[in-house]
Order: sequence, then structure tokens, then C-alpha cells
Amino acid sequence: MYFDAAEAVFNAVTKAIISGAPPGSGFGGHYGSNMGLLMTGSTAAPPSGPRRNAGDGVAERLAAATQSIPVVLEDPTGSGRKLFVAPMLALGGFGASAEGDGENFVSMSQQNLMDMSIESIEEDHPIVVLRKEFVADTAGPGAHRGGAGVVYDRMLVGDADVYPMLLHLRILPWGADGGVAGRPGGAWIGEPDGGSDAARWLHSSDEDVRPLGGYFTDSGAAAAPYEGRWHSGNADIAATPGTLLRVRTPGAGGWGAAFTRDPEAVLRDVRDGFVTQDGARVDYGVVILGDVDEGPDELTVDREATEALRGDAARRGPTTGDGS
Repeated sequence: MYFDAAEAVFNAVTKAIISGAPPGSGFGGHYGSNMGLLMTGSTAAPPSGPRRNAGDGVAERLAAATQSIPVVLEDPTGSGRKLFVAPMLALGGFGASAEGDGENFVSMSQQNLMDMSIESIEEDHPIVVLRKEFVADTAGPGAHRGGAGVVYDRMLVGDADVYPMLLHLRILPWGADGGVAGRPGGAWIGEPDGGSDAARWLHSSDEDVRPLGGYFTDSGAAAAPYEGRWHSGNADIAATPGTLLRVRTPGAGGWGAAFTRDPEAVLRDVRDGFVTQDGARVDYGVVILGDVDEGPDELTVDREATEALRGDAARRGPTTGDGS
């Protein structure tokens, strides 16, 4: 309830007052930034950074005050091992509005969430962060698009108990004023096989790991609510070294009809990796020419093909905002 109440206050204040948007203007829905994994366990490795050499009780008070700071403590039983508590939270994008595109990455300070640096996480915990990046074609399409989804791949290099907190996956972040909802997120788990797990996970797709929380197709890909099979994902996990935990936030909702988006803005999104060339054509009716991998600066908009594609969509009548 705390997270939902804080988010409601944030929406009312930030969206309606601080943004300066017209009173009647809608905002695309955003991902409530409170999905994560609480990892606990012990490690024989001592802290390598001086910032952890605090007095007794300091780490505990810090954790209680912030609710999101990874903490390393001495084992009170005198084993000489270090006990760790690592809240691995997932922060995502923000909804679009009449004023512009949604932010791609937002840390909700009113929810006491801190996005810890990868270096500090790996320094003090038996966790390797393999991936933390935006996911193409996850932002809700619109005249102004929503923020993109973010994927986090974290691999354990030691034993740990994992307590998933997978929220806000039953309802997609909505679109506003003709915009389209953000694309679904989810959580997956990959079990080690005794080989080179890091190399294996670096090249893995969602179909190569097991669904943990969210809606999924039969192949294991994230699905829109009620279009796939639901996995609650809230059971505790006794994880072993090499276990991969993947969390992907949903994209945020768009604002306005996607087929009216400025083609140059779509071109910029393709160049920056937020939208693929296929996504540009399907979601925005924009045809992009060139090879994004070999020459991103040489990409161009095919104006004639774009006008024809959008014209065909207009002649088909009202759409859902993505040309379908």
C-alpha cells in the first residue's frame, strides 16, 4: 500500500502541477518502480571498499532508513563470513504527455528507491551484473512515445536466497489521448548447467530461460495481460552459483496517435536503439532506409513510402493508435 499511495501522490503533484501540462491533458501510464529481487546470503570475501568499514549498527540503520541500500554485515555467530542483503530493484520509464516523450529511466525518490551502481553491487556481493539496458520496441507508441522498458540480467556467483517482489505486471501502463500502452515486462530465471554460465546468459533470449513472473506465451516470451499464461513468481528461490535472474520492466504508455509522430523523431529513436526498423514501420508507419548496425548516421526516412503507408492506414479507418 505504501508504494501505491506514494505513486498516487507523485502522479497528482508531478503530472498535474509541476509539468505545466493543460488540465485536460492525459499522461501515458508508467511502470510503478517497485519490482525487484531481495537477495540474501553469506560470502567469505571481505568488503573491498573502505565505505563498508562502518561502526556497529550503522549498516542496519542505513538499511532501515532507506529500504533500498545493499548492506554487508559481520556474521554475529563469529563464523568470519559476511552476511549480505541486496535489494535488486528495477527502475523503468515514465509515461508520455502532450509536452513530449516520457523519460526512459526514472528513479522514484519518494519511494526510497536508489539505483545502485554496478560497481558497488559487484564489489560487495556475489552478484555479477551482465546486462542493464533499454529494450527496443517496448515504449508505448504515440505522437509522443512513452519511456522504454529496461532489462536487468544479474547472475549469482555464490549461494543466495532470493525473495521476488514482482508487482505491476497484470495491467500494462496505459496510453493516453490515442497513445498505445507500453509493452509487457516480466521476470525470468535461468538455472546453471555447470558450463560457462556467464557466456551462456550473455547470448540468451527470453525463450532460453524459464518464466518466473508475469504473462508469458508458450515459448516463454512476455505477453500482454490475459493473452498468455500467468506466473505469479513470488515463491522464494534457493539460488546456486550461475543462476541468472532477469527482470524487464514494462514500457511506459504513449500519448497521441502513433501514426502522427514526426518521422524524424522516429528516425532518431531507431538510430538510438529505442525502436527497430520493423517497429518504426509497424508502430509508426515510418519506413527507415539503411543499416542501423553498419551505418546508424546514414539512416534516412523514405518519405514516399512513409506517406503511402500512413495513407493506407488512414483509408482503413480508425486505428488503435499503432496503425492496426
